[in-house]
Amino acid sequence: MAARERIDVPGYGPWTDKAGVPHVQPPVEVLEQMLAVRLHLDPCGEDNGPVRVLDGTHRLGRLTAPEVDELRATLSESVCLAPEGALLAFRPLLLHASSPATRRTS
Repeated sequence: MAARERIDVPGYGPWTDKAGVPHVQPPVEVLEQMLAVRLHLDPCGEDNGPVRVLDGTHRLGRLTAPEVDELRATLSESVCLAPEGALLAFRPLLLHASSPATRRTS
């Protein structure tokens, strides 16, 4: 989660820096109540950086790196393709990733 400035609050962390912007991980209880939203201004096909998810993993809480590796090895990935104007909403605890777009749409 992006933050304006770093303020140490119990339960929040670790802190990271992404392109000069401080980011922090909220507690699981906060993440369980959040919803991430992605609005597709362009169509999102296989070559345009679609979100990839491991279905149902948002119910597992915060996972360790070895747990994530195990799930990636055993679960099938779903690719979220979307037409222009589509809205994709998901829980932040859902294991998700996206690749850079390999096609320009404009």
